[in-house]
Amino acid sequence: MKSEKTISYEEQRKLDEKLLADSWEKLKKQAGGGEVGERCARALKDYMSIFKSGAVEWLAHLYDHETGAFYYSNSARDNATVEYKDVTYDLLPDIESTEQALYLLESSGMITSRQDELPLDMQQKIARFVKNLQNPNGYFYHPQWGIEKTNKNISRRGRDLSNAEKILKGFGYAPTYDSPLGTKGDGLLFDGTQVAPCKIENSKTDDTIDTASPKTVSPFLENEQSFREFVNNLNINDDSYSVGSRLVSISREIVARDKVLKAEGKNYSFVEILGDYLDAHCNPETGHWGQKMNYDGLNGLMKTVGVYNAFSRPLPYPEKSAKAACEAITTDEEPLNICYPFNAWYGLCFVISNISRFNPDAVEIKERVRAYLFEHIEEVMEATKKNMLIFQKEDGTFSQLSNRSSHISMGMPVAPFGINEGDVNSTLIGVGLIPETIYSILKLDFIPVYTKSDFMRFIDIIEEKIHSAK
Repeated sequence: MKSEKTISYEEQRKLDEKLLADSWEKLKKQAGGGEVGERCARALKDYMSIFKSGAVEWLAHLYDHETGAFYYSNSARDNATVEYKDVTYDLLPDIESTEQALYLLESSGMITSRQDELPLDMQQKIARFVKNLQNPNGYFYHPQWGIEKTNKNISRRGRDLSNAEKILKGFGYAPTYDSPLGTKGDGLLFDGTQVAPCKIENSKTDDTIDTASPKTVSPFLENEQSFREFVNNLNINDDSYSVGSRLVSISREIVARDKVLKAEGKNYSFVEILGDYLDAHCNPETGHWGQKMNYDGLNGLMKTVGVYNAFSRPLPYPEKSAKAACEAITTDEEPLNICYPFNAWYGLCFVISNISRFNPDAVEIKERVRAYLFEHIEEVMEATKKNMLIFQKEDGTFSQLSNRSSHISMGMPVAPFGINEGDVNSTLIGVGLIPETIYSILKLDFIPVYTKSDFMRFIDIIEEKIHSAK
């Protein structure tokens, strides 16, 4: 691995300190100046005081230079296998953990472009890892989980597909085979070998997916009848988070399939069918899909609004949805999962995005939301800080639950059960996504959690690991 250093670490650190000081002064002016600006800066500085530099070293040690990918957690890296539902699984790096690690570098402020700033050989290793996991049917399969189990878990398969494409696109690569999301494959393995054309066959009607054809589709996406049966069995009001999470993980696949059907001249639309279902089941009093206006309802709101945004469809009750998200930030309900405080902010971000793109009253609604947050800035930032500390570890990482990390991800084992440690998913949420979202909603320039000098430390640790392994 080669990294070009034009200045020393100490020089970069001093430069970073100066840039941060200037950024805080600029933020005060952006927030309105005077006492309002001072209040906002104090509240945000106090919140950001929770972040610790140990998470940078931790992330570097999750990188596996052999495969070019990242592990989910320390225990995933340090254990060879895990037992889950009476089956032994290997613990290996995976696509989603790798994308989350890359996005953590960007969202925390360490880098602005993975393609421009990550060492070239690191980019190539990561791209090779991802391309080598693609099957001729277009999906990406991990050896630790296998094709059969992954095909029975459409949420896991959908997340891996989406994250694989993000990684490849971010480094300037295309998938090898045509993707179910509509992305054209380049027909090349990573080493440049041309792949043979795939035989096109009819899609399966059972729970399996034909691994020989790039034209196969999931059974529920075959036709109008199969999709309506799928939608009618969702029952989103009783479990809005799980249903919303499942839907958002396959939303891009639904959109891509819809385009194919339209090109074929079909007179029905999967996007319209599901969108009409979601509209009809949204509570007009709360603007979300759960039975109660609590964390569970908010979690379902965040996921389901993601479906609306993927479908380019306006929310039925946008201001009610925004109000529900704002109130969830300062609720007295104790968060049981790091996703609870995250989803309040991220759900609000999704709602604002939907309003901006699809609502004619966008400006007025957004200004009312922003005014509310500035008026209550100390309260919302103190509540966010308090909730985040519940999940923070000594090294500065975050776990999904207060006393342990999750051992499964979208139904697949990723680590041993019961380990009180940070994981890359939760740490991305705590260190990257929540701060990034807060600044975006407040329309303030982002003050980075970590800086360029932290990225220099990150690369130095990886290079040292590679050197010691030789």
